[in-house]
Amino acid sequence: MQSASFIHRTPKSVVFAAAAAIGGFIATVLSEFTVTPMEFAPLVGTALWSALICSGIVLAIVMLQNILLRKPALIKESITPVLVGGVVGGAVAGGAAQLFYSISAEILFSDGITPLLFLLHNVFVRSIAWGMMGGLAALGMSYCIPNLNRKWAVLGGLIGGIVGCIFFLIICLFTGDWLGRLLGTAILGACIGAMIGFVEQFYRNIWLMVLYDPRNFTQVNLGSQVITVGSGASDTVFVKDVGAKAASFLVVGDKVRYTDANGTQSLVPGNKVKVGNVELVICSKDVQFAPSKFYPMKMSLAREFMKKS
Repeated sequence: MQSASFIHRTPKSVVFAAAAAIGGFIATVLSEFTVTPMEFAPLVGTALWSALICSGIVLAIVMLQNILLRKPALIKESITPVLVGGVVGGAVAGGAAQLFYSISAEILFSDGITPLLFLLHNVFVRSIAWGMMGGLAALGMSYCIPNLNRKWAVLGGLIGGIVGCIFFLIICLFTGDWLGRLLGTAILGACIGAMIGFVEQFYRNIWLMVLYDPRNFTQVNLGSQVITVGSGASDTVFVKDVGAKAASFLVVGDKVRYTDANGTQSLVPGNKVKVGNVELVICSKDVQFAPSKFYPMKMSLAREFMKKS
C-alpha cells in the first residue's frame, strides 16, 4: 500500500519518466539479442531497432497509466493499439531518419569529410531522428491517455527525443556504443515520459481528481472524450463493486455532463460525486483540490497547502 501511495502522490512527469526510462532500457537490452541495426541493411535495421525501442517506451507509460487508474497493467483494449502505434511509429521514424541520414551524408560529404561537417551531421541528423521517434511515440500515447492535448504531446515528445539524443551523444563520448545505447535510450525514454507527464498536467483546462482514499489518488483529464467509471475492462477509471460504465463524464461548453443510474446532471469545478467507494472531484485551473483535505480550494491556496505539506 505504501508503494501504491508513493506512485499516486508523485507527479506524473516523474513517474512517467521513470517508467519510460525502464521501458527504453529493457527494449534496448532485448534489441542487443534480436535486432541490432548492424545485423541488417542500415535502413531495415534502424527501422526495426527504432520500432522496438519506441514500443518499449510507450508500453511502459501506458502500463503505468493503467496502474494509476487501478486497472490491470496489461489490458488488450489499451495495449494492442499502443503496440501497433509504437511499432509503426518507431519503424517510420527510424527508417525515415536513416534515409535522411544517408542522403544528407552524401550531400555534406561530397567534397570530403571535415571534423566540423562530421560533427554537424552526427549531432543534427541524429537529433532529428530521435526527435521524430519521440514525437511519433507521443502521438501514439495521445490515443491511450484520455484527453491528452495531441498537439502539445507531439511537441513534447519531439523535444524529449532531441534532449535524449544530446545526452546519448555525450554518453557515447565516454563509453562504447553498446553502453551508450543502453543509457541513451533510457534517457530518451525518461525525457519523452517527463514531457508527456508535463503536457498532460499543464496543458489542460478541466480534470477529474479520483480519490481512492486520502493517500491514494490520481487525475484524469476531462474533455471531448467521454470518461467512464466502472468495473468494465474498457472503463477509463476502474472501480470495483459497481457495474461497467456505472458513470460517465463529458465536457460540454463550460460544464461537465455527468451521467449515472440516476440520470444526467451538469457539474462545475468544485462539485463532488461518489461512485462505489471512490470519490471524484471536478477540478479546473481556478478551482483545484487538495487530496488530503476534502474540499475545493482556489489555486493559490492549493499551492500554499502543498508547500506546507
